[in-house]
Amino acid sequence: MNWLERKDTYDNRLTIQDREIVAYLDQNLDKIQQMTSQELADACFVSHSSISRLLKKLEITNFAALKFLLREEITQPKLARSDFSVLVNNYHHYIDQIFEKQDLSLYVQYL
Repeated sequence: MNWLERKDTYDNRLTIQDREIVAYLDQNLDKIQQMTSQELADACFVSHSSISRLLKKLEITNFAALKFLLREEITQPKLARSDFSVLVNNYHHYIDQIFEKQDLSLYVQYL
């Protein structure tokens, strides 16, 4: 399972803090290759344990395995990464998340 698939599959397990770490990872794919897990934790302003818990939630065995997944993401051809169906699925997933977290009771009162 590649990085994108793993993020999408286990997204429902992630906390806000986990999502912030994932966003940092996505924005710094190159930097992560030279970092230790403690340096990642420091960069994200979280504890080393938070990184370990995130890896466990994503079913990644260790930090080296995470680096391998991210390295694959970098080296993967751009066309494969921008597969339209993956983009559409991600878009629908994010919209579903918004509706799950949105308080719709105010809108129901107006109807």
